[in-house]
Amino acid sequence: MLLHLLAALSVAPFLAAAQATVETTVGTVKGRLAPWPASSNVSEYLGIPYAEPPIGKLRFAAPQPFKGKGPIAGTDFGAGCIQGLDPNSANTEGTDFGVLGYGEGMGGVKGRNYSEDCLTLNIWTKPEGGEKSKAVLVWIYGGAFGAGDTAAPFYNGARFAAEQDVIVASINYRLNVFGFPAAPGLQDVNLGLLDQRLAIEWLRDNIAKFGGDPKRMTLFGESAGGASVDYYTYAWTKDPIINSFIAQSGVTGAIPVTPANNPNWWTLTEKAGCGGKPNGLRTVDCMRDLPALDIQKALTSAAGPMALTFFGPTVDNKVVFNDYAVRRKAGNFIKRPFIAGNTDHEAGLLTGLGLGTLRGVKKNGGIPGAYAEELIKYVNSYRYSNGTFGSILSSLMPLIDSSIGCASSSAVSARRAQGIPAWRYLWMGTWPNQAIYPDIGAYHSIDCPIVFGTVERNDKQGKNTPEEEKFVKNVMTAWATFAKDSEKGLVGLGWPLYDNKGTTLVRLGYQNQSTPSFGSVPEYDRLCPLIGL
Repeated sequence: MLLHLLAALSVAPFLAAAQATVETTVGTVKGRLAPWPASSNVSEYLGIPYAEPPIGKLRFAAPQPFKGKGPIAGTDFGAGCIQGLDPNSANTEGTDFGVLGYGEGMGGVKGRNYSEDCLTLNIWTKPEGGEKSKAVLVWIYGGAFGAGDTAAPFYNGARFAAEQDVIVASINYRLNVFGFPAAPGLQDVNLGLLDQRLAIEWLRDNIAKFGGDPKRMTLFGESAGGASVDYYTYAWTKDPIINSFIAQSGVTGAIPVTPANNPNWWTLTEKAGCGGKPNGLRTVDCMRDLPALDIQKALTSAAGPMALTFFGPTVDNKVVFNDYAVRRKAGNFIKRPFIAGNTDHEAGLLTGLGLGTLRGVKKNGGIPGAYAEELIKYVNSYRYSNGTFGSILSSLMPLIDSSIGCASSSAVSARRAQGIPAWRYLWMGTWPNQAIYPDIGAYHSIDCPIVFGTVERNDKQGKNTPEEEKFVKNVMTAWATFAKDSEKGLVGLGWPLYDNKGTTLVRLGYQNQSTPSFGSVPEYDRLCPLIGL
């Protein structure tokens, strides 16, 4: 009789996983068995609302906790947040949406539903095996704060959860003018960053019910997502929640913040029919009354391809600050383990952006003016001479990569100066099934599908090579090991703590090797003094 009872108890967790039903603060969430990878036995909970729909009076307002009590059918992704570009506009002619909009080029879904009612999160977990209380990795997507979506297949967390015995979560947050309006009279302007924080609070309160450890949550993201990770470390020092951080190709200093007096609000409101600057505070009420897609069309009309960067994190000295260099030096950030790094050829995506986009980035503060002029010069020589992309890209790299790489070095060095375990990497792997252009190198965002183990989800790209597959597993293991033991895990894998005067730059995919090697920081950072980092 006792043996029968023990046997029944032993299978109870498996039954719970199969039923995939969890009681949360927003009600009962019913998930499903993840269809990919086959036989992974991962439960996925998709489209869980963490905030009230930001519509009506809540448009251009801080997120409010979701008040519903379920049941919630967590079997499909929620709507994506409205993107910064209207693909049907003639003003975006020639733009590669696969690159700019994180669409098909990042595994985006055709026919995707986009809406203001988009504040949802997703969870992948395998509670019936491994640790009873698992480390959690919380993903923030990139897209210049103007685009991005958790539903992109490259961001699917099922394989990561299955193979690494962790929980993976991802967050939808508001973008472009809906997330960063910079409008007069608003109490809060960095709504997208506040969305991220509210989602993290929801995970803190609920992740244990999915088999996660709320004391071992790692925040990781790429590009704007990486910058979001670093912004978080400065904004929430009194109540961190998060235990460790990974900033991929984005930290404070690498992506400029928008000044509080950004004139783009007036440009947009005039284009949208709300009167522009002469109407002052009345423009906010007018914009709240417009259909969301009318605002998107006006944004695309006003800014063209640069709609992605027309609005972004704005100095409010509450969530985003104008003195990050001072704060870094003083150690005014969350003192928890930290990883930052960048790809070797960040500027590889510039062929998809186009010359007009470079001028727009300069105009809107995305790239320092001198850098933008150099970029334009080199892109001109590429477009109007017989130079190959590879040779032109060689000239571009010092200009782009020094700004991102040196900012990463500064961020990691600041942590080490405070005695915090911190590491820096340089992503160098260039695998055939990730080469979206010839000779593109390790371009911006190439790391995302490797980290998630999802490269092969894009059928057009082909299968991983054997060495690439080893690399995928080694990278996933490194990220998961850091999440599980953020202070000592990477040391056990042979990663040296960062020293900006030593051979401590972790080179990932160097010469397409599956195991890391280590480079001299002074050699790679020789241009940093020229840009003040």
